[in-house]
Amino acid sequence: MLKQARSTHLHLNSNFASGNEIRALLVEDTETAGRELIDKLKAKGFAPAFERAGNEGQLLEALKTKEWDIIICNQSLPTFDPLKALNICVTTRPDIPFVLISETFEEKTVRRAMEDGCKDYVYKDEPVRLILVMLREIAVAQVRVKHRKAEDELKRAEGKLLQARKVEALGQLTSGVAHDFNNIIAVIMLHAERSLDVLDDNKDPELQRKSLRRYLEEIVRSGDRAQSIRARRGGSV
Repeated sequence: MLKQARSTHLHLNSNFASGNEIRALLVEDTETAGRELIDKLKAKGFAPAFERAGNEGQLLEALKTKEWDIIICNQSLPTFDPLKALNICVTTRPDIPFVLISETFEEKTVRRAMEDGCKDYVYKDEPVRLILVMLREIAVAQVRVKHRKAEDELKRAEGKLLQARKVEALGQLTSGVAHDFNNIIAVIMLHAERSLDVLDDNKDPELQRKSLRRYLEEIVRSGDRAQSIRARRGGSV
């Protein structure tokens, strides 16, 4: 035996609770059946804006061209499988809650529908419960959408922060590498100038040779240090 989920009473503003701000898509095969349901809801003071889709083409058109707060589908459609309608809705507009209605329910169909994304099922002769289910599911869907948007904003903010930290770290690294290279260049320039001084000096040739060798060896060591720094940076410096 099928058991229905308990409806939750919600604190909503008067316009929303009366259905005046709700856009509901009704999947029903005939205008007469759709009008009967609407009249039952209006009799309880609930008057959402309804539009009917009687087949797959009309359903797809309505989903793609308009905004909806909830989808109400008759489980007993003679020419349109309600599970197929559910699949179309979940695939096309997964954020819109889908609710089954019927005068009698097939347990197998209902269980499959609930597994596939249907939010609830309500008997047609229970308009008050249908109103509560609609209000509940619309409110839950709105919270879910806001939560997902907040998560998306958080992810974007985290991405920007991570990028900023990467740029900062790169700047620090570049600054450190530049400092090391400046020190190496200073050493090379110093010993190059000393080498020139030795060449200009009229000292003993052997003494000049030894002095030049010492200065040139220091220049080579400085070059090796520069190569080592460049290798640690993957050759990108």
